[in-house]
Order: sequence, then structure tokens, then C-alpha cells
Amino acid sequence: VFISYAHKDSERVLSIIEAMKSEGIPLWYDEGIEAGSEWPEYIAEKVMNCSKFVLFISNAYLASQNCKRELNFAISRKKDILSVHLEAVQLSPGMEMQLGTYQAIFRSRFADDATFHKALAEEHFFDNCIPGGRKNVTPPVTKPQTPYQPQQTQPTYPPRPQQPQQPYQQPAQPAPQPIVAPAEDPDDLPF
Repeated sequence: VFISYAHKDSERVLSIIEAMKSEGIPLWYDEGIEAGSEWPEYIAEKVMNCSKFVLFISNAYLASQNCKRELNFAISRKKDILSVHLEAVQLSPGMEMQLGTYQAIFRSRFADDATFHKALAEEHFFDNCIPGGRKNVTPPVTKPQTPYQPQQTQPTYPPRPQQPQQPYQQPAQPAPQPIVAPAEDPDDLPF
């Protein structure tokens, strides 16, 4: 699982990472990159090789060009993405469009950090990442799918009473009227 976060959020994110590690979720974040490493190449390789991509959204994240590059690369590689909203943020229309189809979890919906960390670490998004699977986890609740039933598109009406049909008769045409030329006005005649 690739972790994408803004370094300004390190204190908050690292405590969440510890909770996730305690659940057995294998994570990678930018700790311990060797000095002199080609940073973009190293990060790109880690994103390409991850099965899941988790981004920690904050105002600092949205201001970071490196974070946005990581996200764009993950989207282009069709990675499974989970956005973790650390705080209330105003997403730009472009960012909203990019993240609108992915799963999200919001810190503000939990009473405290401990409850939030536990809920995130137990998120079913991570189920297939844990070697040997999870222990004592309730499977996600899914609603049974009802088969598609096409709807009737035309209304039904009660049958009309049958009336005897009359043979077609062409309507009578009025008699043509003669065309009468207007009388000439003697004042209009040339002299």
C-alpha cells in the first residue's frame, strides 16, 4: 500500500500509519529513501508496484505539487485509491472530478483519533493486502442484487368498443365560383 501525504502532515499521518501497521497492512511511505536517489524515479517505481494507493488529504496536500503528481500517476496506472480526509478542505473542480469516483473516509465523522485510526485500519479496502488475511473481521454488508426487470414503456388502455366501419366517402366539394374582374374606375383610364 503506497502512502501519499504532505510532509507538513507527518505528525498526524505517522500515528495513523502505526495503527495500520498494527493491523498487519503492508505499507510504503517515503521514509528511508537513500540520499542521492533519483526521487521521481524511486517514487514512480513504488507507485507502479503498489496494489493500493492511499492519500491523506489536507490543505497542505492540495498545495503540494509532488503529492498531486503521485496521485495523477496512481490514477493513470489504474490503482485502487482510498482518500483519507484529515480535515475539511475545498477541492478544486479538477480534484473533485478525479477523486469523485473513489472511496473516501473522513476524520471529521469520528469522535476521536483512536476511533478514526481503528476504523481506517479495519477498512475493507485493505482486506486483500494482508498476508494470510484478516483475523476476526466481519465481512462487508452487501445488499442482494435484484435481477433487472425491464419496465413497460407504453401505457395500457382498456379496449375500445368496436364500431362498425363506414366506407370512406370523399367530402363534397363546393361549386367553383366565377372569377369576376373588378369594374374599372373611369378616373383611372388614360385620356
